[in-house]
Amino acid sequence: MLLSWRLAMVGVCAYYESPVLDHVLWVLDGFKAVIKVTVLLCLKMLLLPVLLGCGIDFATLALFEATVAQRVRFASYHVLCALLLHWVVGISFMLLITVSVLQLREVLHPAVLARIIRPQEAHPDLLKTLLGESCAKHGRRMVLSLLIYWLLLMLVVWLPVRLASSLGFSALPLRARLCYVLPELQVPLELLVFHMGVLALLERSKNMIGDFQH
Repeated sequence: MLLSWRLAMVGVCAYYESPVLDHVLWVLDGFKAVIKVTVLLCLKMLLLPVLLGCGIDFATLALFEATVAQRVRFASYHVLCALLLHWVVGISFMLLITVSVLQLREVLHPAVLARIIRPQEAHPDLLKTLLGESCAKHGRRMVLSLLIYWLLLMLVVWLPVRLASSLGFSALPLRARLCYVLPELQVPLELLVFHMGVLALLERSKNMIGDFQH
């Protein structure tokens, strides 16, 4: 819709050569950029981690002796807590896989993963990248990233859980019963601390991951 309005305004500005219409066109370009950045960030930083978190949750049901109905019932009663939990699990998995894949790119021959995995930039300009590249290119990258994440999720989460379940390790040895005085406050704070801990651990251990892969 904004694109059609922009094309119409371009035609009007070209015909009348009005500075007011040029200003309106500039405002429309700004709105288009804001909407593009907002949608892409929501898809990459919110929707994708939540989907991966749900995938990890359902892939580990047998390990915790849980059912899909129990997970759905928990999410229906604690919507915000379930979303935060799945987002933290998903974004932590994404960070771990991203660091591992980047280290694997450095370990393997450059011709193996050079075409599908970009090297890590020292100071990436996220806003410039989001605005400078087309939506089709971002869409292709998101689809490729989603396929890689789901493939590795099946390999490093679902398959080990299935093997552990078939060998008789159906439940964890420790089942903590958590007690919250104010869960609306404690759950987000604990998830935030866990997320920051994962960031710090990956920052310190990424060279160890590369050494292990080597």
